[in-house]
Amino acid sequence: MKFRLRSTQDTQLNLQARKAFDERAAKDLQLYLNYNTRLPSIAGAAGMSPEEYRAERAAAMDEAREYEERVATHFQLWLPASGFAEVTLQAYNQARRAHLTPDGVTDPLDLPDWQGPAPHPYQAMDVRTMAAATGMLNGYDVGLGKTFTALMLIAYLRRLGRTVRPVVVVPAGLIGNWATNAAQALPGWRVVTVGMSQVFNEDGTPQTKLRRDGTLMVDSRGQPIPVWKEDSTSTRRLKLGQMTAGDVDLTIMSREAFTAIPLTTANRDRFVQTDEQYLARLEAKDTFDPKGKRSRQDVLKRIQAFQAKCTLRLKTAGEHDLLFEHLSIDLIAYDEAHAYKNAYSAPSCYGETPKFLGAGGEADRALDAIYKGRYVREKGGRTYAFTASWVKNSALEIHSMVSLISDDLPEFGLTTNEALMEQYLRIEPRIITNMDSSVDVRPAVVGFRRLRELKGIIASKVIVRKAGQPEVVTRSGEPLHVPRVRPVEVAFDMSPEQAAVYADLRVQARAASGAKTKEDHAFSVMWRMRKLTADPALLNVPGPNPRFEAIAREALKIRAQGAKPWCF
Repeated sequence: MKFRLRSTQDTQLNLQARKAFDERAAKDLQLYLNYNTRLPSIAGAAGMSPEEYRAERAAAMDEAREYEERVATHFQLWLPASGFAEVTLQAYNQARRAHLTPDGVTDPLDLPDWQGPAPHPYQAMDVRTMAAATGMLNGYDVGLGKTFTALMLIAYLRRLGRTVRPVVVVPAGLIGNWATNAAQALPGWRVVTVGMSQVFNEDGTPQTKLRRDGTLMVDSRGQPIPVWKEDSTSTRRLKLGQMTAGDVDLTIMSREAFTAIPLTTANRDRFVQTDEQYLARLEAKDTFDPKGKRSRQDVLKRIQAFQAKCTLRLKTAGEHDLLFEHLSIDLIAYDEAHAYKNAYSAPSCYGETPKFLGAGGEADRALDAIYKGRYVREKGGRTYAFTASWVKNSALEIHSMVSLISDDLPEFGLTTNEALMEQYLRIEPRIITNMDSSVDVRPAVVGFRRLRELKGIIASKVIVRKAGQPEVVTRSGEPLHVPRVRPVEVAFDMSPEQAAVYADLRVQARAASGAKTKEDHAFSVMWRMRKLTADPALLNVPGPNPRFEAIAREALKIRAQGAKPWCF
């Protein structure tokens, strides 16, 4: 949002208008509309004590919040009497209240090529729901069958003639698992893996993984687990050539291989230049210029510098690179899609990132995936995501994850992270403990606003299933059995070497204070104590690792009982 002050042809009217115009109020309103409300400056801050400064800062944030409330109240009083009330109401109802969830069809899917497990009713229902959209996110809990559901979806869409060149993007370590499941479920399909290749012996037999005692490692079906290795550049090019020639029915590609394929420079620049998030932040950096003193050349330089910084996050196409557009991909399915949850950095509020917002740094592969997904959808293709933890640490992950599979967020008014934060998060000043153990007054996320409305938007793009829900039943109508996790607490003694170092660290911790820095700080000492108990080798302490030994003993005991141990 940017204000421009225009002149009339009447010089006298211009002079009168400029005298009556409140430039400071216009600047404040522009900052507010760009989700960057001005925080009043604190006079004499250099001469204040820390306690006095915290009190003044808290008062400044309260003043900024009061300004926001005044503007919102003024708008709410103005709108009903304006000529925009009816059109605003219709736009809101269409954008926020128009989604209806249809009754699902749980009949068996018509999949002539399918040789895998027959779909459960909820899987058949969700495959149909996802197939009816150009993009959705599947949030099945662990054990509900995300992998086979994704393969069913691809087979179903191929049956309907809606995909010819599907690609599943997976972590490199899971390519073997996906290839095995695809071979079982769709044995007649030509499947190629890009990024990893199975290793074969000289006689042509596949190499298999061995345990330490030399016996074969087998999967849940009792089959030997093959050995895989990373593709060389030439091998990867050969496989991509097969895709380009149309000699593949399904491609399973590692994240690294997918990200390494560049978009054309024209498409890359176009997506950056039309990225609502970047445009909003570029506008927010540009201050109100009522007198028009800033030259067009100066503005152009700032825009070019900002765009250059954005494009550095994406791979630049080389002279001999095979481009993403050449592959003619018409469907992308992202496995373990939570890896793409941080496409953009966290927004600021009152001049800083709010505490407890939870957003991490920008992930370049997330931005790359979002842009490639947009290209595929532009060409009439589809994008889907699969993960058991699609939102984990931050509400802002909602924006990145839905942007991965859909272009519809602007229709809800959620063009940016700032818009989502402003509309659905409650941010208030709170007393916070800093990393140096001091306290400060900081803006902090304290809850949601209009959560029901936000859940409605999510429901239109995300399918979440958990064991125990009424819909999650088997083909016989029985509740789906998912092994329950039984946490086990194990106590162990530290080794003599550990105990000696730990005793020294306790002495250091007692002597530490918030005034000390780096290695002598209390939090730093406590972190070293934690690392020591996790693995002595992290602090170069010789001897055994009692924690690992205790875990191994417990895992063997649980395995002997026929259960599966999970260690974190």
